[in-house]
Amino acid sequence: MKDKLVVWGTNKDEKKVLLGIELKEADNKFTIYEFDAEACTEEFVSKITKDWVEGKDVELPEHKTIIRELSSEQILPEGYTCQQPDVLKRANTEWHFIVLSNKLFRTYRSEIEMIHDKISVAEKYGNNLWDELKGFWDKVQHQINEKNLLRDHISALKGETNQLFDNLKELRKKADEEFNNSSKEVFNQFNTTLDGIAEKIEKGMSLQPLFDQLRKVQGEIKVATLGRKDRNDIWDKLDATFKAIKEKRFGKDAGNGQGQNEELGRNEKRLEGLLEAIDKMEKSIHRDRQDLEYLVNKGQNADGQLEALLRQAKINMVQERVDSKQLKLDDMLKTKEQVLRKIDGLKAREEKRKEQAKVDEVKKEIEAKIADDIKVAADSRHDLDAKLEKAASEIKATKKPKVAATAPVVVPVASSVTEETTASPDAESTEKVAVSEEE
Repeated sequence: MKDKLVVWGTNKDEKKVLLGIELKEADNKFTIYEFDAEACTEEFVSKITKDWVEGKDVELPEHKTIIRELSSEQILPEGYTCQQPDVLKRANTEWHFIVLSNKLFRTYRSEIEMIHDKISVAEKYGNNLWDELKGFWDKVQHQINEKNLLRDHISALKGETNQLFDNLKELRKKADEEFNNSSKEVFNQFNTTLDGIAEKIEKGMSLQPLFDQLRKVQGEIKVATLGRKDRNDIWDKLDATFKAIKEKRFGKDAGNGQGQNEELGRNEKRLEGLLEAIDKMEKSIHRDRQDLEYLVNKGQNADGQLEALLRQAKINMVQERVDSKQLKLDDMLKTKEQVLRKIDGLKAREEKRKEQAKVDEVKKEIEAKIADDIKVAADSRHDLDAKLEKAASEIKATKKPKVAATAPVVVPVASSVTEETTASPDAESTEKVAVSEEE
């Protein structure tokens, strides 16, 4: 968009004139240079329509000057006409835009100069500086998307912003190096402490003092300044040391469900951190909504179109920030519900495990009692068998042996038939002797 144009027209006296019109953006006005057509040479017309319009210096001959406010509905004064009214109408619209765009550019230019001053005196990197510069560029980017800035404005602001981002990256790189070195020193201190505790555990020293020492180290790690990797590594080592103490105290198989308890603990810690993050996000959204309400109320009393545009840009920026944070908050709330359900499930399984453990314990006691009863009964049967065997042996030892039968003895006839003179082993043999005697 050019801030100068040349057209042919007529003045109030209906004389043909050449009109050179120049925008005075800083004054919110434009100047009309009126040249009598009869005094305009071909050379001058060529220079003013080419060189002057392009911004080159051209010596102007005698002319009449008219100054008009940019807020005027028409560029030309009343009584003047133009052979190209559409060109004037388009120029009037464009010049209004140029003035607003230049004012907006100067506002952003002033703001980025303030940021530049802050960064130039900063001795170390700060997230607040990065966030401020990023917030500034977000506003500029919004105006670029809305096409409210001219190409030259965009190029200038982009170049300065990129340079400031590079400066901050250098500060951050230096800060990261210092932070990593400091983190490594803190990590090594904790690592040495945990190695000493682990060595004492292996030697079989008293576990309770070592457990208390671990709890103290755990609290120190929480507030220590550590990088992400160093923090994760030292947490893993701390967990392993806690596990070593538990194994020494309860054995490796201590607690069916120990892993489940650890999972429950991790989820409870996760829930604790999640609740803290949700609280911070809700407070942040609340502050943004207050800012938004303030901007909306102030925007209703804005003076001038530029201020109204700036207020609206700020309102849009804050609203986008609120919407983005609200999406994150919604995700965190969903995650919170998932973690709560998982915790409830783990607690329910733990209760079920404990109940099952009690049942198993009772079963073991019953089985042990039955086994004892069976053993007692078996021992009793063994004793009885021994007694019976002993009794049988005694009976067998006391039983009289059988005597062999002898030949019958003949007695005199005169003897009584019933008189027994023979020692017979049984009654049957006696009867046979009697019959023999009768015969």
